[in-house]
Amino acid sequence: MEVPDTLKSVSFIEKDSKRFPDTSGWGYAQFLYDGASDTIKPFGSDSSFGKKICYQCHTLVTAKDFIFTGYPEGKRIVAVLFNNG
Repeated sequence: MEVPDTLKSVSFIEKDSKRFPDTSGWGYAQFLYDGASDTIKPFGSDSSFGKKICYQCHTLVTAKDFIFTGYPEGKRIVAVLFNNG
């Protein structure tokens, strides 16, 4: 079991079929943490990254309403929350 060490990013997923019809009702957000300045900034310039990055991966679990119960084996997830380095 790995214990989280340094915060790297924070990610969110929200279900709202009216607001996010292009991604099967799911909206995605990711914020990157900069430890040197102790600031959090949005990933990307708009929400389009959610369709390009997040939704593309989440389609692997369509049968589970696009929700992973764990990370897919053999894949490096963009939304890694902690860096154990």
